[in-house]
Amino acid sequence: MAVDEDWRPVRGSEETLEVAAVCFAWNAVPSIQLSQMCGAEHRYVAERGGWVPVVSAEMETTVPGVLSAGDGAGLGGAAMAALEGRIAGIAAAARLGALRPERRGRSSGCINRRWPRSENPVTASGASSRRGRDWPS
Repeated sequence: MAVDEDWRPVRGSEETLEVAAVCFAWNAVPSIQLSQMCGAEHRYVAERGGWVPVVSAEMETTVPGVLSAGDGAGLGGAAMAALEGRIAGIAAAARLGALRPERRGRSSGCINRRWPRSENPVTASGASSRRGRDWPS
């Protein structure tokens, strides 16, 4: 969509694009729209900015095959987003057969040492669940 000199949308300039993925970066609140539309379970985690998708150690949501990282998994800053993105990327590459299983463990091991699961406010116990059940550890 085009905008005019006052940054207002120009009517009739809309385009429809076919895409394989959509990414959001919002900053004020977690960008959970896509995980909500996919039907993923969410929990309220104040430390991550509010409602966030429940994720596994590989950043997979409660919907098999749907991974969420960065602002899509909760606020935490650029460093956390980069680490979560790396975890999700390693998991996705391994599932697609683009990463040998022996490389997968070495690639993610350094991340797990930097950010133990017990310190992750989304995967650690104690967060309230929107559906009233805990995601398995």
